[in-house]
Amino acid sequence: MKTITSLKNNKFSSSKLIIFAIVFAAIGGILIYRSFAATSGPITITIGGTYTGDWASSGTTSPVKIATSQPVIIENSTISTTGSANLVDANYAGVNIIIRNSKFNAPATGAGQAIFAYNYKSITMEHNDINGSWGIRLDNAQAGGAVTVRYNKARNINSSVYAPHFFQTANNVYTIPIEVAWNEVISTFTQTNVEDVINIHSSSGAKVHDNYIQGAYPPTLTGGFSGSGIMIDSGAHDNEIYNNQVVDTTNVGIGISSGWNNSVHDNRVIFDGRDDSGNIFTAANVGIYAYNPNSEPTWTNNHVFNNTIGWIKADGGRNTMYLPVYPEDYAKNTELAASSTTHALEIAEYQLWLNKLSSNGVTVGSTGTTTPLPTVALSASPSTISSGQSANLTWSSTNAASCTASGTWSGVKATSGTQVVTPTATSTYTITCSGAGGSSSANTNITVSTTNTAGWTYCATEATHCTFSGSRSVRYGANDTYFIP
Repeated sequence: MKTITSLKNNKFSSSKLIIFAIVFAAIGGILIYRSFAATSGPITITIGGTYTGDWASSGTTSPVKIATSQPVIIENSTISTTGSANLVDANYAGVNIIIRNSKFNAPATGAGQAIFAYNYKSITMEHNDINGSWGIRLDNAQAGGAVTVRYNKARNINSSVYAPHFFQTANNVYTIPIEVAWNEVISTFTQTNVEDVINIHSSSGAKVHDNYIQGAYPPTLTGGFSGSGIMIDSGAHDNEIYNNQVVDTTNVGIGISSGWNNSVHDNRVIFDGRDDSGNIFTAANVGIYAYNPNSEPTWTNNHVFNNTIGWIKADGGRNTMYLPVYPEDYAKNTELAASSTTHALEIAEYQLWLNKLSSNGVTVGSTGTTTPLPTVALSASPSTISSGQSANLTWSSTNAASCTASGTWSGVKATSGTQVVTPTATSTYTITCSGAGGSSSANTNITVSTTNTAGWTYCATEATHCTFSGSRSVRYGANDTYFIP
């Protein structure tokens, strides 16, 4: 009370009053709009509000942890890890969070989920960049909740912990509105271990539409693979998959393997059965399927219609659909000829997507400057040598801070350079370059010829010349040495 009286009776100069006004205004602003400046270390959010920062972690610690059910907004932020943790740990009952215009960065080896939420209330992810990590995993929604995942851009979905997805909703007891729309997800062979890019698992009420999905691969050309572009499974029901473009997802483009009242319509599903160099994927399977592999009694009313499908198996034949339960649906879709389902068609599909974005006025990814992935080029000259000869390796990169060699060579390399190598056998050289936008790799082969050179020395007396015959005839002088390659 004494302090209050003293303060009340004290007279302040005008300059002090201005200072007090500024301080109180700042405090009030923080209380009303709880926004935080950039921070280098991890953060635990325990009070609702709007947060902006640059949070990073290593090991198993998440850069951002949500520990409140009050509404939280994270915007204009960068969330990074060099470890295996989830980037945003939202494993808190009743979580209600919006993340927008932010970047999620993980190491080339992958991390946990960009966001993981269990027993959540509401999740919105819009205009974000997700680079190199598992994407969005949402488990067990509360009644009255909602999910919105729109306008995001993802590259090289990867995880060192789990078989990853770009998006998975799982084990929802309650039907809630789920929208996954206008996302661009591109992964590159050998740089991703994504399973189903989008997975609707034991959930309902999802509308998955107007997404561009490119890339879901086995680890090697001859490896097995169970993934897909979009999968409905484990009792999921009343979901609608439409107006998506699915390219190069190897095993399955879009599948319904469980549930009821699901529909797949007006999608474009394209795969030529090969990698970018024309090598065959032995796991190449089918464009769209809807069947009941486990003979579930609840499997019913799952239909496929108005889709355009071009899908090539490993044997070069067409395999667009497998619809044994409702075979009448075959005629309701457009099948592309095997001869027109080419790598050029896959490339054209991305241009269709860009045109679609432009005509609809849609921008994907963060609205700030997006850090591009590195580009890498590696070549050998000559690419075929004889045993004992050397070749020059030349490499270059953009958007890279460091490069590392692997395969037949090793060690840290400059971001561009030339190196002389002398392999003793046919060898593959790989270089991986990393930068703020992620990591990219390139490789080249040097073939070492094992053909031997035979030399014969001969001497003939009382002769003016000699003739050798066999695969070819050669006439030489009476005394000489002749090498035959």
